[in-house]
Parts: sequence; structure tokens; C-alpha cells
Amino acid sequence: MKIVINKHKYKVPNSFEELTLKQYQQILLLDDDMIKSDKLLAVTGIMCNIPVDVLNDVPISDFKAIEGYIGLRYQEILNNAKESKVALQPILKIKGKEYGFINDIKKISTAEYLDLDVFAEDIPNNIHSIMAILYRPVVKVKKPMGTKITEYFLGDKVRGLYTIDKYNFNSVEQRADLFLDHMKLDTVLGSMVFFSRLSLSSSLHTSRYLTSLLEEKKKILKEMKK
Repeated sequence: MKIVINKHKYKVPNSFEELTLKQYQQILLLDDDMIKSDKLLAVTGIMCNIPVDVLNDVPISDFKAIEGYIGLRYQEILNNAKESKVALQPILKIKGKEYGFINDIKKISTAEYLDLDVFAEDIPNNIHSIMAILYRPVVKVKKPMGTKITEYFLGDKVRGLYTIDKYNFNSVEQRADLFLDHMKLDTVLGSMVFFSRLSLSSSLHTSRYLTSLLEEKKKILKEMKK
């Protein structure tokens, strides 16, 4: 669906699955204290890539038509994020390259755990970095991945069907930037639902040593952001 405003064409998403990680992050970063009308205006601008000042000049009759449609898409996002309806995608392809989700949480490295734990403290700002840790380049596939395989994810039927690059923090930023523009929202929601179920901080024993490592990692990341 496309709309024309001041002779410029803008695409209105037909479903939440068409939105990118960047658009989702922009929505997450909206101020929770925004009044409802301003938030809906901002969400509409983000979803349709329309500057808010352009939307402000649209006749109210036209905006109400867009508003109703976008309201449905926004509710789709909220429902799918809350009710865990989106299936996990073990492997996705971006710009001709395959990226696989961590397929054996029991073998997660200390470095992965520490970085995920730190980034999880501020998911809206770090969601692209979290995705870049969870999804890494596939180096070997033993069997084509089908949609049914997600039902047994992390079970014996899945482990070993593909392997991904060894974790390296130095590659996270570049991959995170790539995912912002090219990872779709259904992939994000599917993986974030699974990520939330991991409950890393509670399910993995955090010793005094790991706690000290976490504090050091937080300091390093804060310095890198300056």
C-alpha cells in the first residue's frame, strides 16, 4: 500500500513483518510519557518513513485513514511481542550471506554471556547488538533448515545441523549496523522471545568472579560509547 503526500510516495506496511529492526528500535526508544496522539503520530512516521513535520501538514481526514491502518499494525507488534506468537528463525539470509541463531545455549561462552547480560540492561538502545551476538555467520550446514525445525530448537534434532562463527566481540558492531537496516521484525521478535526465556541472569550461576567481569565489561562498553 502506498500513499502520496505532496507528490511524494510513501509505503505503508501491509504487516508488522515488513518493518526493519531499525524501525522497531526507533519505536522502542519513544518516550513512554508521550501523550497518545503524539505517540501515534511518531509511530506512523516511523512505520511509513514519513517525517513528522510532513504528517503535521496532512489534512486530518487523510491522516485518520492512515492512523487507523497503522494502529492495526502497531497492535500486531504489541500482540506478537507480548504473546510470543512469532516463530524463531534459526537461519536467515541477508545480502546473500547466511546468519544462524546460537543453537546450543549449553555451550554459550563466558564472553557471550557477559556481553548479552550487559546489553540486556538497555534493550531499546542495544537490541541490534543483542541480535548481532545471537545471530552470527553460518560456517557449515549439514542439512537444509525447514520451518518445522523450530519446534525442536535446541533439542537433539537440531544441535549440530549447522555451526556458526566463534564469538568475537570485535565483529559485533559491524554486524549490528547491518542488521539495523536488513533484519526484519518477525526475526527480531522470534529471537527476542526466545532470548527472554533464557533468563540468563537467573538461570546461569553468577559467581563473584563473573560479577567482577561484568562490571569490567560495563566500564569498557561505556568508554566505547563516548
